[in-house]
Amino acid sequence: MLFALAEELLVDEKPKTKKPKLTLDERREKNIEEGRPPKSHFPWEEEEKAKLANDFKSLADIGALSSRFERSPLAIAVQLQRMELLSEEVVELYRQQHH
Repeated sequence: MLFALAEELLVDEKPKTKKPKLTLDERREKNIEEGRPPKSHFPWEEEEKAKLANDFKSLADIGALSSRFERSPLAIAVQLQRMELLSEEVVELYRQQHH
């Protein structure tokens, strides 16, 4: 009985197919199509972090930085908080606006 049940479960199991991996340009286009900033969910590069820190010190406008870096205001705020340039309280305000 146990073997019959195990066999039945294994027969019903469908092989998992991996989704084809999108190129960076395809991911950017998909983000735009879905109403997200182009670089939504892209990892931050070290050079980009340094530029963000520098731009924040001179500009301090998260909305403008959001446009410049093609990321959401929340993503900008979270990254600035990770770099200890923005408080958790400010990030929490962006989280509340985001939802």
